[in-house]
Amino acid sequence: MFKLSFVILVSLITGVNLYSQSSPHGDKLNIKCDGCHVSGSWTTIKIKKDTFNHDNTGFKLGGQHQTIGCKECDTDLVFDNAKHVCNSCHKDIHQPSAGMECERCHTPATWIVKNETHAGQFAQNGKTDCSKCHTVENWEKSLFNHNDSRFKLEGAHSHVQCRECHKEVIDDKGKYIRYKFKSIECSNCHS
Repeated sequence: MFKLSFVILVSLITGVNLYSQSSPHGDKLNIKCDGCHVSGSWTTIKIKKDTFNHDNTGFKLGGQHQTIGCKECDTDLVFDNAKHVCNSCHKDIHQPSAGMECERCHTPATWIVKNETHAGQFAQNGKTDCSKCHTVENWEKSLFNHNDSRFKLEGAHSHVQCRECHKEVIDDKGKYIRYKFKSIECSNCHS
């Protein structure tokens, strides 16, 4: 009787251990193994769309992120270790001088700046050359010289702060600071 009880006890403990092993992908992944793996090989990955939805991970795949392989970002077996900030995968050529909010100018669809913060005011043939005013070493410092523009800062204008004339506007182009004016007549500011 003792032997039978011992065999049953060992079987129960072994059976529980087989099913209570933690996932190599971390504790937060709550899908069955066959949602991604095939029974013939653990290394063959075939994700079932009805089992796994990347949108539920806290990082929705959009734009170019949909075109790369899983291992490009999920380099660790514990998927929660994947970083969700742009510069964890992408080189920041601005060397944080433009800030860490990459989405102010870039989108997941492309790194080409389409929603640039100046709302196309400096675009020529549909493209804005940021390097005409900014450098990648220090994005905030501007190379712009007002005296090379159509409105030279002379007399009292040379003592006025930029924000006194260049104010934030919201229109059909979005929210931006207006740098280029349709007219530079005195009466536009002075009445």
